Amino acid sequence: MTEATATAIVNLLTGLGLFLVLLGIAYLLYSFGSYISRTGAPPAAPPAAGAGGSSPPRTP
Repeated sequence: MTEATATAIVNLLTGLGLFLVLLGIAYLLYSFGSYISRTGAPPAAPPAAGAGGSSPPRTP
């Protein structure tokens, strides 16, 4: 295998990997958005440290 062939294969795999990562992020955002539109609110998450957390949750 020549050096040019190895470089081409590495570039191809790197591009494919980046594409798959971006595709995964887009899929996660899409599924999260469809979940929000179905339920009307994001899933309940514990309040972050230092965010207070003493105020009651907002009611729609």
